[in-house]
Amino acid sequence: MPAYNSLMPAYITVEFYAEVSNAAQVTIICAGRFITAEEMEEELEKLRTQITALTRTFVTIQAAKTAHETLEEMIRDAGKVPDGVLTNADKGAVNGVASLKL
Repeated sequence: MPAYNSLMPAYITVEFYAEVSNAAQVTIICAGRFITAEEMEEELEKLRTQITALTRTFVTIQAAKTAHETLEEMIRDAGKVPDGVLTNADKGAVNGVASLKL
């Protein structure tokens, strides 16, 4: 049974090289699955593709969040009068009502 870290079994992977002399055919038997360099490169390429897609999604979400915050601020500030007293002299005041000018 593998070691346990209180969350899930923990596995230790050991890489070793074996050299055999004076043998026509040698078989090394071990448990588990080996992955070739080509398979590893394919897996890494899949991960790179996923990371690129996630990065693009994150950038899109951040841009949308920034736009949303800007609109919220514009709505919150719409019709505000700096000194709190509305007069016709206030910028954007039309017929005694301050208005948002975009």
